[in-house]
Amino acid sequence: MALSAAQVTVFQRTPNCVLPARNRPIDDAERVAIKSDYDNIWKRARRQFYAMDLPLREQSAADLSAQDQQRVLERAWEIGGFRFLFDTFNDLWLDGTANEIALEFIRNKIRAIAKDPATAELLCPRYPPRYPLATKRPPCGHNYYEAYNRENVSLVDVSKNPITDIVPTGLRTATDVYEADIIIFATGFDAFTGPAQGVDIRGRDGRQLKETWETVPRSYLGWQSTDSPTCSPWQALWAPSPTGRP
Repeated sequence: MALSAAQVTVFQRTPNCVLPARNRPIDDAERVAIKSDYDNIWKRARRQFYAMDLPLREQSAADLSAQDQQRVLERAWEIGGFRFLFDTFNDLWLDGTANEIALEFIRNKIRAIAKDPATAELLCPRYPPRYPLATKRPPCGHNYYEAYNRENVSLVDVSKNPITDIVPTGLRTATDVYEADIIIFATGFDAFTGPAQGVDIRGRDGRQLKETWETVPRSYLGWQSTDSPTCSPWQALWAPSPTGRP
């Protein structure tokens, strides 16, 4: 959008970690190599707890010197994708110290990329007060932080200056009115319960699953839901029908 719009204003509620995707065209030799290795790719994905063909690091952050920690993080950052979450420290998901080392690495990347120090600090995720790395899914992107170096891109912190109204010419915050031709809502999506509750799933006495989950989804060990024929949102979505078709 920053490449085509006259002005882009980002209204940020909470900063997140945008990991470099490093998407690129692949040549014929790479394509052939991937397709010829499909069986091994699927085997590795089945062994990985997120079902991704990514290695799991055997070393913890504490096993490495500070210099080696940075080397491991830099390598994963340059390769790109979700490798940063899996192929850095095996305790990144479990240990607060390891997680903070990775978070500070990302903050330093943001500070190095975004030229305006005030904007860079607004873009930096922190725990506390917010959340550790990977507890909110980090998107993968291209040149997200670099976009804030453009003159036609600005950032508004709506945690301190909240949006109050949508007006005919744009939107209003607590202190200002911003004119806009297009407003793009990026407030997240309901990936789990939304689709399951959109289907009329009924249990005992005709009670709908969405009634059971009206306040919050509850299940036993994330698997079985009280008085319902389904076990989890994923089963509601992916369980095969009697005909064998989804």
